[in-house]
Amino acid sequence: MTHRRYRVKYPVLPPGHYRFEVRARGQGGAWGPLLGFDLEVHPPWWGTVWGRLLDVLLLGAGVAGMVRWRARRLRRRNAELEALVLARTTEPGWARERVAQTEKLSAMGQLLARLSHEINNPLTAIHNNLTPVSEYFEQMNEVLRRYREWLGTRPEQAPEAERLWREEDLDFVLEDLPEALDSMRSASEGIRSIQADLRAFLRGERPQLIPDDLDEVVRDTAELVRRTLPAGVRLKVECGGVPRLLLHRGQLGQVLHNLVRNAVDAVGAEGEVRVQTAVREGGVELRVADSGPGVPVELRKRIFEPFFTTKDVGQGSRLGLAICRQIIEENHGGVFELDERVERGACFVVRLPLTPARNEPSEKHSSAVTHPTAGA
Repeated sequence: MTHRRYRVKYPVLPPGHYRFEVRARGQGGAWGPLLGFDLEVHPPWWGTVWGRLLDVLLLGAGVAGMVRWRARRLRRRNAELEALVLARTTEPGWARERVAQTEKLSAMGQLLARLSHEINNPLTAIHNNLTPVSEYFEQMNEVLRRYREWLGTRPEQAPEAERLWREEDLDFVLEDLPEALDSMRSASEGIRSIQADLRAFLRGERPQLIPDDLDEVVRDTAELVRRTLPAGVRLKVECGGVPRLLLHRGQLGQVLHNLVRNAVDAVGAEGEVRVQTAVREGGVELRVADSGPGVPVELRKRIFEPFFTTKDVGQGSRLGLAICRQIIEENHGGVFELDERVERGACFVVRLPLTPARNEPSEKHSSAVTHPTAGA
């Protein structure tokens, strides 16, 4: 028999039911009987079902407290904003000034956006025509130089000179060169017109309308666009001999250019764009129609909204039709709309009065406006 005590420790024994058994023997003696007892290891309180339920309750209480705190904060912030709005709306002078400033900045933004968009069109025309014009001049200079050498000393070389003339296709060069120069001249006039609009806006002036030929504006704009048309797109112009009326040549040209370019984009690689002018119901009507897919019904009410577009990202001005409507209706007293009766393609209609009721300049103003335009 011994009085010595032994200890057994299991520091990480997981919860569960266990049985502890032990056997002893003396020195050189036999093993005694196996003795043991059952025991149960209980989990800590936080690992019990009640502990987990308490964790869930605490988490729910925390979330509810956060929601209530956020709701009180939002109510307090709303009250502050309402008080601020009430305080500012009780100052009519300040409110009128703020509204006027906002409208002026909005108009400035639209004008600058139109300037940024429209300036690319004439600049593109100028850029595209500079290279062929330079080549035409080089060809003409070379041919004329060789003509001088041949015809001065060898009159018998006249057949060779004629061959060279045909080889360089100078007949086409002499025919196309004036058209290219006219296109560049029209583009430069468009830039100057936009700059004049910007100056007038900054000075608080309205665009001055002068008597002009709408058919001539249509033909000039069509020639400007025709030089950059895809091979499969046909542009037809049908002028109805409309009388002269009060208009802003630069702005009408911008409207027509936007409509024609949109029509060309709509028809794609192959199709037809038709521009028509006529006198109907005591006014002048300008129609731009295309053979493209047309405007979907669900989008027809939105196409005149600023920043709305059906084109891909990076294409279009996103302000074209909105600016067109502003120019026609506000500056010319006309009507600009989509003809929804057309079954195929899209058709935009511009109606202008023969005698606008406003913006009619006097003779003095007409000469003042015409003079810088003629010098463009």
